[in-house]
Amino acid sequence: MRYKELNTIVICAGLSLILLNLGCGNVTQAPVVTDNNDAVQQQAREYVIRGDSNYSSKQKNEDIAKFTMAIELNPKDATAYKNRGLAYHAKGDYDKAISDFTDMMLWSNFDAYYYRGCSYAVKGDYDKALTDFNSMIALDPNDGLGYFARGFLVYDAKGDYDKAIADYTKTIELLPEWDMPYQYRGDAYAAKDEYSKAEADWKKATELGDR
Repeated sequence: MRYKELNTIVICAGLSLILLNLGCGNVTQAPVVTDNNDAVQQQAREYVIRGDSNYSSKQKNEDIAKFTMAIELNPKDATAYKNRGLAYHAKGDYDKAISDFTDMMLWSNFDAYYYRGCSYAVKGDYDKALTDFNSMIALDPNDGLGYFARGFLVYDAKGDYDKAIADYTKTIELLPEWDMPYQYRGDAYAAKDEYSKAEADWKKATELGDR
């Protein structure tokens, strides 16, 4: 039942790709990803977590060049920094991704904390990732993505299952129709040998995922 084969690297890289594709249409518009009721945003989160292998190296390099040009034309273009950072992240160049997300933070903190936190988590720098996800939550305590990211990419990754379960539970409270928090909370319960709770969560995840 567990599918932790979708590891942190796949999750962060893949989750970023769909958001990159959604943002390519207009590189001058600042990103907004705080609306839990936005169907497009929910789909983006799904793809980011499940991964996407259809983003070629050629496309990554082309996107980096395109967004670099956009930044040269407008050094305050938060979306261009975001998208170039996502392309660097997808390439595995996490230091350059972190640099772009840090620059993006001058104009769009919530998104930048999320993306930079993912890059830090992939590098195994959990303390910095935790700081960024905590900052996300402080900016918008009613957005479930911050809790899920902290729960999965920091606490779960470190084996702190009680804290991970608490974050998954908060995510479920805020995003009750999303199957992923149920799946990973079930995994965390299973890691604690609480199999009846795990089975209940896996069943709910399957029900939501089949809709």
